[in-house]
Amino acid sequence: MTTTYRGNGPRTGPREIGPEELLVILGPDDHHRGADIPDDVRRVRAARSVFPDGEQLVSVPEPELIEGRHVLIAQTTAPPQDSRMITACQLATTATAAGAATVTCFLPYLCYQRQDRVDSPGQALSGALVLRLLRGAGADTVLTVDRHSAPPWDGQPGMPDVVNLSSTGPVAELLKEPLDHVVATDRGGADRAARLSEALGVRTVVLDKLKSPARGTYYEALPEQLRNSSALVVDDVCTSGSTIRPLCADLAAMGVRLTVFITHVVPTTKGRISAIDGVDRFLCSDSCGDPTAPVRLMPLALTEWISILTRNTRLSGGG
Repeated sequence: MTTTYRGNGPRTGPREIGPEELLVILGPDDHHRGADIPDDVRRVRAARSVFPDGEQLVSVPEPELIEGRHVLIAQTTAPPQDSRMITACQLATTATAAGAATVTCFLPYLCYQRQDRVDSPGQALSGALVLRLLRGAGADTVLTVDRHSAPPWDGQPGMPDVVNLSSTGPVAELLKEPLDHVVATDRGGADRAARLSEALGVRTVVLDKLKSPARGTYYEALPEQLRNSSALVVDDVCTSGSTIRPLCADLAAMGVRLTVFITHVVPTTKGRISAIDGVDRFLCSDSCGDPTAPVRLMPLALTEWISILTRNTRLSGGG
């Protein structure tokens, strides 16, 4: 991967962001992302130890490297969410205390984001809470991927800047076989499916996902246009597979040749989904810490990080 450092203005105006100004801190659950970082960008690997009472101590080697540098912290908050979220906060606090110029957290899977509303009195708005914790720990910006929603608290005081990256580019690069359709499993995923459709030059089909206490999540009818076609089914989050497995079974019964891409394959106590009956090719990203996942997200984060730093340099007129 090649990283481009932009901002080639005159010495008295915007200037280039050089690799010597950058430092990537790889959280203890994200060491594998080091393979996707250009050789000229310095990186350190944080460590975690756990005390007998269950509390964790997170440490960053060579903390003297942090002072004056722009720091990118890479740390998934996939299960176990609570300990990994605290890890991200501890790393942000360490970087801030050591004098980082800016602190950006790359949390490809951002935990609790499905708790983006309160359904009844007494519930916690946990999606907002985790962002306030990160800002309080010193994070200026949070980068995440295929976020569940864009909630109303984004941009409010006390919140970090949140940038939602799309996995469309890395996925499109992997898909060489011809497809007829990109299928969104619900209307909430229509925009992401449309971006992939545009990149691949195919049509988008958006399914109507229904829910009821008696049947759970289900689909009343599947579009006839999918019959005997080749389709890419895309979804943002999958844990048990209770929705996508029967969907794929029904599509396969219609003669659909299936490729599935799920950004966040969230591990459970039973493991993580790596295949689905009736699916020819199953793809996922490494957002939840799976080093074998074919879709790698660190290059996406590095490109956006450099872009943010460059824009901020131009706005401030740094020279």
